[in-house]
Amino acid sequence: MAEEEKNMPEEEKKQTPVGKFLRQYGYLVVTALVVVVLFRGVFNLAYVPTSSMEPTLPVKSLFLSLRLPWLAADPEPEQGDIMMFYSREYDEILVKRVIGLPGQTVEFKGGGVLVDGQVLEEDYLPDGTETWPGTSGNSFTVPEGTVFLLGDNRDNSLDSRYWENPCIPLSDLRAQALAAISVKSGSSWRGIRGLL
Repeated sequence: MAEEEKNMPEEEKKQTPVGKFLRQYGYLVVTALVVVVLFRGVFNLAYVPTSSMEPTLPVKSLFLSLRLPWLAADPEPEQGDIMMFYSREYDEILVKRVIGLPGQTVEFKGGGVLVDGQVLEEDYLPDGTETWPGTSGNSFTVPEGTVFLLGDNRDNSLDSRYWENPCIPLSDLRAQALAAISVKSGSSWRGIRGLL
């Protein structure tokens, strides 16, 4: 041990234990900090526990979402965006698709969705999907500062059609889905898909 210290450069002998640790493992500390910042501030990786967004987000799949804009401000999403949001009614984070924007009127007629009187083209849904009104009513005018959301699995989604307060405040939006990752056998699809 004494022989090793004699052969050490003078700089290393003067380093504190913390300095020695950082010199040897500093890259691990920096890597861990970068991962934490990326996945706590910029991105979010979430698990899908239910089938309410099938087939877009299969049960037990993962999805990557962008958090930063919703941490820094209250941007308005676009129609069709898949959003993570805080549900005050259920006191949990949910995932649904934006259907109605502030000021728009959403109606359900003949199994279809109409926005401001025009049939909404929903090419992300399987052919033949029908959307029927829920317990909250047949027509909704989306108040300013809120959005109207539906799950893609229209027969098995607890969404704006059923909520006590059908429209979600923009301030409760948490992140926008970027990509889905599905690897479980038996899922409606397997692999990685972009969601933008």
